[in-house]
Amino acid sequence: MKVTHIRTNYHQEGTLGKWLFNGKHLCFTLERPDNGNKPDDKQTPQNDSGCIPEGTYKVRKDYTGKFQCFSIQDVPNRSAIEIHQANTIDELLGCVALGDKIVNNIEHKGKVYKFFLTDSKKTCDRMKAELPEEFDLEITSDRTLCSVKN
Repeated sequence: MKVTHIRTNYHQEGTLGKWLFNGKHLCFTLERPDNGNKPDDKQTPQNDSGCIPEGTYKVRKDYTGKFQCFSIQDVPNRSAIEIHQANTIDELLGCVALGDKIVNNIEHKGKVYKFFLTDSKKTCDRMKAELPEEFDLEITSDRTLCSVKN
């Protein structure tokens, strides 16, 4: 089985996308901004990780990680990359969040976020129930939909 992760917007405040299976929409995605696959630098106070490179990856249901949703295998120069619940990019360290909808300019925990992912826990639970133990995830960009903004 292969799920297609299509990125639709690269922005300095987040990378947006969606998951499809056989052309059917499954959910929306939120990732950190694209910064050339940079991992989080533990020596800096800020979260400076970026989204993972486009490509095809093995994904497995995760029963041992922090969020126990899915883990992405063999990401170049990275480790412990998960797919999990999150509403904002500040809740991600180079991982992928799943949600029902993306809304703009929402205040959350005292900060206004350009992109906010809704119903993330519910969406992750649904994806865990619907998807097999292991599947391929093809990450790509739809150049006809994709916008790059700063």
